[in-house]
Amino acid sequence: MHKLVVVYKVVIYLYSFDRVEILSGFMNGLFLVVIAFFVFIAAVVRLMDPPEIHTEKLLVCIVIMTGGHLRGLTGSVLDHRSLPPGFESWRGHI
Repeated sequence: MHKLVVVYKVVIYLYSFDRVEILSGFMNGLFLVVIAFFVFIAAVVRLMDPPEIHTEKLLVCIVIMTGGHLRGLTGSVLDHRSLPPGFESWRGHI
């Protein structure tokens, strides 16, 4: 009885997946350096010539948001059941 022998040809690539991973990480790093450079340039331009900001509507939003936070804080202080498990020792401190 004859045995069937299969011989696989081993192909060695000069740039294996490990090298591709290293090269892609290097390219990613270069890309991030370029992006960081453009962000830095944009920040310097804004520092040299800052844009005018209109804060009339912003002040109204800050007052409304502060009121909402204060309401939530007082609600959690008055409702002791809102404490997560493990914080029962804080009940007298809130």
